[in-house]
Amino acid sequence: MSERSGKLLLGTALLFLGVVILLGHLGFVKGVLGFLISGAIIFWGGSKVLAAKSSGARIWGAFLVFFGILMLTGKVHLLFSTLIAVGILYLGYRLIRGNPEPSAEEVSYYERKWARSVLKEDILDRWEDDLQSRRP
Repeated sequence: MSERSGKLLLGTALLFLGVVILLGHLGFVKGVLGFLISGAIIFWGGSKVLAAKSSGARIWGAFLVFFGILMLTGKVHLLFSTLIAVGILYLGYRLIRGNPEPSAEEVSYYERKWARSVLKEDILDRWEDDLQSRRP
């Protein structure tokens, strides 16, 4: 499968999912239609988990199964509110923690990089001086 077809499939799935969620919030997805859509998402996720060769595909499949179960029980809002809450907590933690001090290895790396650039300039200066002295 090419990269373009993968993007097309993912985009179509996201559009479909967005329409289903919007229709659910408006009260149109009830009964058999809601059950079929949730069941299809659970089935799709389960098939990804069972047939996946990489751990990323298994995680994506497990997320789809979880999302389908939340849709089936009518608790999709819990997923989104939990994700927003976790994001806010992480942002607050990062703001309070700030940037850590650079470690000794990072400092020595940048010092070595600076020293190499200075030495390179010195070598070039000596080379230019040598060329100037050789000219008649």
